Amino acid sequence: MRTRGLLWLLPFAACAAVLAACGGSGATPPTAGPHLTSSPTPSSASASAVFRFKIPAPPTAQPGQRTQGLTHRKPLYISPATLSISLSLSTVNGATPSPLPSVQVVNVTGASGGCTTTSGTTTCTATMNLPVGTDVITVATYDASGASGNLLSQQIYSAAVTAGSANAFSFALDANPGNATISVSSTGSATGSQNSGFSMITTGGAQTFAASLTDADGDTIVGTGGPTLSAVSHSTGVVTVSMSGNTLTITPVSAGTASITVTATPANSQSGGDGLSSNGVSFNVTITPPTMYAVSSNSVSSSGGYVSLFTVNGSSLSTYGGPITLSSGAWPILTFDGSGNLYDADLVDNELLYFPYAQLSQTTPSSTLTITGNVNGPNGVAVSADGTVAIANAGSPQLSLFSSGSTSSEGAYAVTAGVTQWNDRSGSGNTATQSTSSNDPSYVTGPAALSFSGTQYLQIAQFLSADRSIFVVVKSTATTGSQFSQWYGGAAILDADIPGSGADWGTAFVGGHPAIGIGQSDTTLASSSSGNDGNFHIEDFLWNSSSGATSVVQDGGTATTGTLPTGSKPGSSQYFIGYPTTSGSSLTGAISELVVYSSVVTGTQRQEIEGYLACKWNLQSNLPSGHPYRSSCPTGFLPSSVSNLAAWYDAADASSLTTTKGGSTTFIPGSGFSTDSAAVVVSNPSSGTSSIVICSGSSCGSTSSITTGVNSPGGSGGQSPLLAWNKDNDELFLANSATGGGTNNLVYYKSGESFSTAHTVVSPGSSLYPYALATSADGYTGASFCGGGSCSIYLYDSTNTAVSGWNPKTISSVTGAVLALAANDTLVIGTTGTGGSGAAYVYGVNGTLIASGSLPNSEAISAAAYP
Repeated sequence: MRTRGLLWLLPFAACAAVLAACGGSGATPPTAGPHLTSSPTPSSASASAVFRFKIPAPPTAQPGQRTQGLTHRKPLYISPATLSISLSLSTVNGATPSPLPSVQVVNVTGASGGCTTTSGTTTCTATMNLPVGTDVITVATYDASGASGNLLSQQIYSAAVTAGSANAFSFALDANPGNATISVSSTGSATGSQNSGFSMITTGGAQTFAASLTDADGDTIVGTGGPTLSAVSHSTGVVTVSMSGNTLTITPVSAGTASITVTATPANSQSGGDGLSSNGVSFNVTITPPTMYAVSSNSVSSSGGYVSLFTVNGSSLSTYGGPITLSSGAWPILTFDGSGNLYDADLVDNELLYFPYAQLSQTTPSSTLTITGNVNGPNGVAVSADGTVAIANAGSPQLSLFSSGSTSSEGAYAVTAGVTQWNDRSGSGNTATQSTSSNDPSYVTGPAALSFSGTQYLQIAQFLSADRSIFVVVKSTATTGSQFSQWYGGAAILDADIPGSGADWGTAFVGGHPAIGIGQSDTTLASSSSGNDGNFHIEDFLWNSSSGATSVVQDGGTATTGTLPTGSKPGSSQYFIGYPTTSGSSLTGAISELVVYSSVVTGTQRQEIEGYLACKWNLQSNLPSGHPYRSSCPTGFLPSSVSNLAAWYDAADASSLTTTKGGSTTFIPGSGFSTDSAAVVVSNPSSGTSSIVICSGSSCGSTSSITTGVNSPGGSGGQSPLLAWNKDNDELFLANSATGGGTNNLVYYKSGESFSTAHTVVSPGSSLYPYALATSADGYTGASFCGGGSCSIYLYDSTNTAVSGWNPKTISSVTGAVLALAANDTLVIGTTGTGGSGAAYVYGVNGTLIASGSLPNSEAISAAAYP
């Protein structure tokens, strides 16, 4: 990186001849300042102006003096990469002169004519004929000779040239902004780079970043004359930003990804401007929740149960929320789903509790769902990728699966999390609800959406009468009707149909084409574009109740227009989302966001809404090339930025959803173990002989039972076999507790192999029994075996090789150790102390202790981590 040099611009004096005639050979201007004075000259229509430029060598620090300080000693910007300077006249007294004087170019080298170099400092002189009057002159510097190459700095200066008097002028050249480089400048949660994007956590607080700006030659710009930096967040709901000098401050607001643009605006230090353009750089910042560790505990001497929630703070564990206080006798077995919602299957109280993620940071989190039917001594709990909650019961050996809103077991039938309420974010109170559990739409992720099929729908009380603009992010595979059918014969999106002839309306896919229909007399307008490809699209429906002017737009493309009936059309008393109010078909697909206005938005507003939805749901590539938000996002825009917002439903806002259970993760996908991608693997918790039963679809067939390598529980401290699926390896892990003090071991089964093959990882011996088993998404497998007043913790990588530092790691003076692996390659361990005290530890996978803390009860029951 070059240091900044200084431009000593010795401006001109107006004279009748060259500079020597103004003051003789002894009139060389002083090198200590930028001004040049001369003797008065007689009045003339034009004058010769002499420009003298002095470019010193890069400064050298004296002993005890910082070089950096020298680069700021004068308020002028010039790069030491400067190899030529151009001077040009554009106007005189506001008009273009004729003839226009030629552009003067000074090549800045000691070998150039009119230039001399002494001790590294180059001084050059140029003469230019200028008319008397107000002259506008452009001075520019370049990194190549002949005023070519990259433009480094420039100024447009208005100079009053008068005859008969001394003229002295000075001005600063403004740097031409090149590229900005953003880097982390403070300690905190931020990681990553400008190219790959930065990552921060929601609770990490504001963090500063350094913005380093270069000119077009790649040299760092410092000092006066440099551009002004500004920053904007394109998703203020995710992060806010501020800029002070070269310091960018980013403050997390909520989880998500935001695009940030830092713009360098030229200094424009002279009143006439400098003629330079701004330059900007954009990068992404992803805000994620902090890694949260949950450890449940109980007291050996009493019966109170707790769930402690921690995050790491230096070398200590800080309370995230809670603790969750459970009922007397509680014995909590925990798991998180993929959205951070916490499930607790209580072995003693025989119930399943659900704690939404948003509540976990509260002082007293409360369960929003309690299931007791067919929960009989749960020995394990898991949540599938499609939202099914499974419990392995020890009291009555079975796998109980629970669907949305159910208070009893649904057998081995996998369903997704049901949504009973979708709150209106507009503030209008138009809440969408479903009171019948069998009709609940399902909440899914990747992206967040409500999935509809069969009889699943939500209903809203009537809230429209006249004009309307409806925007929906929706995907469909429905083929009902033809493109020219009425809307009520298609697959409903938002429907308000009334039987017979009524002032009704609705939106639907007819023959796979998005359409809107208006009643009295029933008329439907369908888009020429099909949206029936199983992918998400942005569909717009606009209707003017006075003129009947209607348009349907898909993905911001060309509108399909027509004229539909006019007048007040409030529709049915209840609007349905995803299902027809009378006849017709349900939507076979999903909705991520639905925005409704009680007016017809303008063309500009329509494109802003489309840009907002496209940026939010990663659909910008769907927009046509000429769309204003194909490659950028509307700054600070939300649906509420447009007036007459009547309803706004957003699946990305988890707080707006009421679900009976939610989230995703942990069940085995389709593999060599099953042809069903929703296959579930559980251990048989019976006290008799043990086996692994793989349940696929709605059945748990005996042919899928695995007995090879599975020991029966027994012996001192013996437990039922523990299971964990390693998704990275496509392997099923089993920690055995042997009968009668036999060999305890950790084995795995490989996908695609015969179940008669059990691969042994480790056999700790007959005195250590399996206590906990966990896997991570990147292939780690952890297991604890306890006995004799200590626990041995084993950790294996994706090749099932023991990780250094865990061969094993022994924790003394404990009777039990539960564990969980987090996505950030950390391991949380909860221990039961022999002296009656419980503790929690967080280790890195390298075996380093990161933080520790105490538990409110003596006995650790289970552990979980998110994400």
